[in-house]
Order: sequence, then C-alpha cells, then structure tokens
Amino acid sequence: VPTTIKGFQKHEQFILKRHFKTHEVLSPGSEAVGMLKGEPFYNRSDVCVVHTAEKWKRQGRIVREDELSKPVKLIKKRGVQQVEADLEYLDPSTSQQLMSSFYGPWQTDVWQMPSAKDGIVPKNEWGSVEIPPLGHALPGGTVHVDLPDASKVCRRLGIDFADAVNGFEFKKRRMIPTKCGVVVCM
Repeated sequence: VPTTIKGFQKHEQFILKRHFKTHEVLSPGSEAVGMLKGEPFYNRSDVCVVHTAEKWKRQGRIVREDELSKPVKLIKKRGVQQVEADLEYLDPSTSQQLMSSFYGPWQTDVWQMPSAKDGIVPKNEWGSVEIPPLGHALPGGTVHVDLPDASKVCRRLGIDFADAVNGFEFKKRRMIPTKCGVVVCM
C-alpha cells in the first residue's frame, strides 16, 4: 500500500477518489479499503466507466426505463458555452438541460436489436441504420450493400432500404453523418 498521495496516482491496485477520471465512478456496494491522511482509498477493480444512453446503445446495451431518471453522474455538455450564457441570462432553470446524463453498467441490459420483418428494415429516428464500427451490429435479416448509387437502385425497384451510417465528421461546425451504402433485407 502506498504511503503518499503521489504513490496512489499510478498504482495498479488502489486509487484515491481525487484520481478518478471524468467518466469514472465507484460501483455500488464498494467500500473503502483504507485511509490515507483522512482520505479513503478503494480497489481499482471497484471503479467503472460510465457512458451516456446513446453510447451504451452503440455498445449493444440499453439503459433501463426506470433508471433513466436516476443518472449516476451529470457532466456539463461540451461545446455549449455561448448557448449556456444566453440561456442562463433568460432563464436559470434551463441550465439543467446543458448537462449530460451518464449511466453505469449495472443500470443497463443487453439490447436486443429489432429484426427485419416482412421486408421492412428497422430504422432509427433519423431513418438510417448505424453499422459497425459506429453501431453494435446490423439488424437481423439485413445486409449492408456498399455500392455506388445503391439507394437509387432500391428506390427504382421499390425495395425498402435505410442509409448506412458508419461515423460522423465535422463540416461547417456541425456533426454530419458519414453514409456508406444502404442496408436492405436479405
């Protein structure tokens, strides 16, 4: 066991709360192993990484409905400094909306991606499908077709399809989805 605060910084087994990264929290039920100068230290195995609900979904997990109102950690959203200043000037209650909710792995379940039914591709709220590496996997019964003008061919033939999104890029200070082909039923 280290005897100095500096010794805990890179220690393999123990960690002080002050050395947690932004997206790290203690898992429920973890207890302090000992004390150093009045500050408790914990096992590193009790520390877990938290993510937003969207990030968990991309990793193949979904936050339970009853847990959505109980995030483990609230972190200030990035890139909204100017908007935040304007909103606080108008209404201080809206500053809560500028926080991102983060959830632990114990608040999630394995996500069962919907399968294609009757030749209809399951789409997200923007009418597309997130494919790997952005998404966890393709919906069951579908295939990714990465050919030029595949969407035009599907439209002409009357085949149900969804644009395949595999990432995002910044253009003109905005996040724009990167599309590569289409997802169709097998």
